[in-house]
Amino acid sequence: LVCVLSGTGAIWSGRVFHVGGEMPSISLAEESPNAPVYLYFMRFFLGVMMVLSCRMVLKFIAKPMVQGLYGAFELKYYSYSEMCRDLGDLQPTKRYTNRMRFKPILGAKEVTADAIPYDVDLPVKFIVYSMVGFFVSEACPMIFAQLNI
Repeated sequence: LVCVLSGTGAIWSGRVFHVGGEMPSISLAEESPNAPVYLYFMRFFLGVMMVLSCRMVLKFIAKPMVQGLYGAFELKYYSYSEMCRDLGDLQPTKRYTNRMRFKPILGAKEVTADAIPYDVDLPVKFIVYSMVGFFVSEACPMIFAQLNI
């Protein structure tokens, strides 16, 4: 849900604020209906490579940045993706609830709300997919126009 909303928000804001120019970008079929097929494939493969590289770079940058912000505000945090990787075959549930992530230990006490850490993966996903949505809606069409494809 976060990925869809953040990507949609980025596309919407790019269109509202005319970031890519006054006119919204148009597809290759609208621009030149008789364009050769190889241009469609070039756009597709170049676009996929650009979006995936954008996603990898942003994930690499955003995670330490969010962890640093959480540390600066002295908030307890964890990374669900790192925890899953470290646990191997033991997979926790997705949400941190009072039911805990693992089978309860007999005689254990309930976890208070103050002791529950924040997941850093959620704001990282918001940042990454907002930028991917913006990249798809604004940057890729501008690059395609510059390359005349």
